[in-house]
Amino acid sequence: MNCLSDSLPRVLSAGVVTASLLYPLVVYVGLQRLPPLVMVAFALALIGARLLTLGNEAARVWRAPLLAVAAGLAFLASVDQTLAVLAYPVLLGLGMAVLFGHSLLRPPSLVERLARLTDPNFPNDGVGYCRAVTLVWTLFLVANAAVAAGLALWGTPEAWALWTGLIAYLLMGALFAGEFLVRRILLRRRGES
Repeated sequence: MNCLSDSLPRVLSAGVVTASLLYPLVVYVGLQRLPPLVMVAFALALIGARLLTLGNEAARVWRAPLLAVAAGLAFLASVDQTLAVLAYPVLLGLGMAVLFGHSLLRPPSLVERLARLTDPNFPNDGVGYCRAVTLVWTLFLVANAAVAAGLALWGTPEAWALWTGLIAYLLMGALFAGEFLVRRILLRRRGES
């Protein structure tokens, strides 16, 4: 039984991540068949499940942005339910951008905090690099939210779903991969000096 109870949080986290990744597809299909309020409830359920899966202290930094997203979503739903459904990725991206950006004003940066979790002996000369990566992610998240907002307001449902369900993920993946390659190059150069 202990093994099952230990794996439950991981299974729940994996389910939340999967449902979040599929959100644009679920919305695209769901809005054709269900009232928008059902999709708003789905988004709020995702937020609630994410809050439940925040286990360790490092993950708890996400609590305030998630609660702000839930409040924003609830407010928008009272004004325009369909817009609220489409605004979920926008609000989530802005919440994450605020979290990343705030850490630039109140160091250590979020990327540095994450780096120190995986490497307790993180070198002090990496702090500047972490700040730069945090700034890049902040700007990316704001730009991504702006595109998603523009598509939610003036685009077609297909364009919104394509951006939020595929293109944005591909860009995030490219940013992750690019940062990984740059970091490896920098580490190699540091090792050679």
